[in-house]
Amino acid sequence: MHSASEASPLDLPAILQLAGPRRWNCSLLDLRPPEQAARWSLPGSAWWPHHEDLPSHLLPSRGRKVVVLSPDPALSRRRAQGLAERGYDAAWLELAFDDSLLPRLDGRKLEPGPPAGALWGPDPYLFAHRSLLPSPELGPVADLGAGNGRNAVFLAQEGYRVEAYERLLDALELAEDRARRQMVSIHTHQFKLMSVDDLPAGRFGTLLFLRFHKPSLIEGASRRLAPGGVLVVNTYRAKARPERAHRLRLENLPDLLPPDQWEFLDGPRAREEEDESMVSLVARLRTGRRGALGETA
Repeated sequence: MHSASEASPLDLPAILQLAGPRRWNCSLLDLRPPEQAARWSLPGSAWWPHHEDLPSHLLPSRGRKVVVLSPDPALSRRRAQGLAERGYDAAWLELAFDDSLLPRLDGRKLEPGPPAGALWGPDPYLFAHRSLLPSPELGPVADLGAGNGRNAVFLAQEGYRVEAYERLLDALELAEDRARRQMVSIHTHQFKLMSVDDLPAGRFGTLLFLRFHKPSLIEGASRRLAPGGVLVVNTYRAKARPERAHRLRLENLPDLLPPDQWEFLDGPRAREEEDESMVSLVARLRTGRRGALGETA
């Protein structure tokens, strides 16, 4: 029996059970060097062909399972133990993960080239409701309070042009690093958002308020969305007065998002996520009415 701070060994059949087609929240961490990984990979793997430990902004939320694979089982064990000490359910393959395993691997599971997945994942609410987003052709995504870029990079991988807004420069540097490692492009902007007037002129297809909000920004969202554009909110809920500035009261939403202007595709509703009380919704700007700037939507 292994404690929460001790990594576990796994055999090859257990590894193959974890392999599967996915791009985010992978469980398998492939440490093979580029010349080996260029030939084949297991689906559902993320790749880190570097000597240093994986940075925190590229790791999933703590408690997730991460299994380390490398040509050197001793290295795999050390890296897995390091992850276990950081709070992950970590394990390692007890065998050398290299071409010598090919006869024992199920060829139907293999993919050409290095792994293209990621251990981290986007905001769970955004991921669950991604089908409600408009097509990338409607306009770019504005990720407001983008943090270290996990949502911006996720949507860039889905084909969206993403503008990431964040007041902290170090967070934007992490977002740019994440985008480079995933071989996508995002556009970052450092400044403090106070109202929609701080955003550039033009219309977005989607506005994201994920663990960030300001009532003035939400109230003015229609002025920066294209007709049929979508607003996604998953942020902290205020449950008692006095309100904390970064928390949103569920009962205030009809004033911020009047029903004659917005069609709710999901919510609004209160929900619990990672021991936090959240307000979540997906709303689409109604078409065929005169907007706040005087244009006909």
